[in-house]
Amino acid sequence: MEEKDNLYEEYTDEVIIEGEEVSSDETLEMVDELKGQGKVTGSRLVFNIMTKIYLVIMILTLLYMNTLYIPHYRFMDNANLFSKNEVVISSEEANDICSVLEEEFGIDLDEENDNSLLLNAIYCNDNLTDSEKDFCSRYIDLFNDNPYLDKERVYNSLLNLDISNKRRPYTYDKNVEGVYVDKYKSIGIFVDDKDNTVKAHELIHCICANDGNLPKFFSEGMTELLANEYFSSNPFLELKNYPFEIYAVKMLCDIAGSDAVLRSYTTGDMIYIYESLSSQYGTYDQALKAVCILDKLFTFINEDSNELGFSNDDLTNDTFMYFNGVAESRYKDASDFNSKCFYYNEIMLLNVIKSNYMDSLKEDLSEYGVFCKPYFSSKLKEEYSTPTVARFSDATVVTEESEAKKLVK
Repeated sequence: MEEKDNLYEEYTDEVIIEGEEVSSDETLEMVDELKGQGKVTGSRLVFNIMTKIYLVIMILTLLYMNTLYIPHYRFMDNANLFSKNEVVISSEEANDICSVLEEEFGIDLDEENDNSLLLNAIYCNDNLTDSEKDFCSRYIDLFNDNPYLDKERVYNSLLNLDISNKRRPYTYDKNVEGVYVDKYKSIGIFVDDKDNTVKAHELIHCICANDGNLPKFFSEGMTELLANEYFSSNPFLELKNYPFEIYAVKMLCDIAGSDAVLRSYTTGDMIYIYESLSSQYGTYDQALKAVCILDKLFTFINEDSNELGFSNDDLTNDTFMYFNGVAESRYKDASDFNSKCFYYNEIMLLNVIKSNYMDSLKEDLSEYGVFCKPYFSSKLKEEYSTPTVARFSDATVVTEESEAKKLVK
């Protein structure tokens, strides 16, 4: 046994590596070296894995960002011809600017009208193309018809406005055709906007951007109503964007007055509508509740909420019956065209609670025609100074009686 133990000790004292005899001390050194190499190899492996993960994350992040509408940051130009609504240049300088604008945009301007100077912001905006500048210059009529604009803010918005076209981000509903981001003074258009209807809508958001505290149905309906009156070839036919929101806004115009509605929209404060409604009928709280229920109805219908937030009795009694009370108080003569407009708009709005609401709306349009009543555009008011009801067919308003007989049974 002792001899075997000695042989075992002798055997373990020497290790053969790659055909060479190596002492135990040398073996330990080589083992340490191999361990070190293993550690280095492991570290490199971890580094390579982490690098690949990082690259994958970066690629996914870029793809995700590409699906969002993120306007590029720009330093805003603070040059302004206005301090609030006061012009800060001399009359001579203002006349010179208007002369340049008339020549540039090919339009006639009233040199005594400060609103003309708002076009200078468009003219000086390096972010816009020439065609975009020409289109924006058409807003002079809206400037002239709206006495509640904060001209300093409007000038700043138009001076820094940016318009970009891109695919619709997947985070947006498929019905969203464009957005306006006031922080960046930027419009994003997600569809082929050959007729400029989306651009017209978003530009009005840009000009009247005080809608953060307004009910969404009111903000969008009012914006589209203005876009129709100032830019559409069929300004009274509501079939494409926010048709029922527009009818709701028209109802408010009929019973609260278009001036109160325009003031609330432009200043971002619904108080002027509530005060006007309650001055005709009921209390301020009743007016507020009626509009709030209407807002909840649209929020629910547009699937922004899973809860209705009101009962059918609330909708009937606290909203539509209240609005009817205001209308009856405001219009003593039931034959008044404005009174008829209110009830007509109410009939059209009520289609929104039907399952086949668009088909039902078209049926009513075919039966009752289209009430051609402008609420804001001074040019339309001149053109339609006499109350007019037109027939409609295939999304086109037909004003000639002979054509109406052909197209509508």
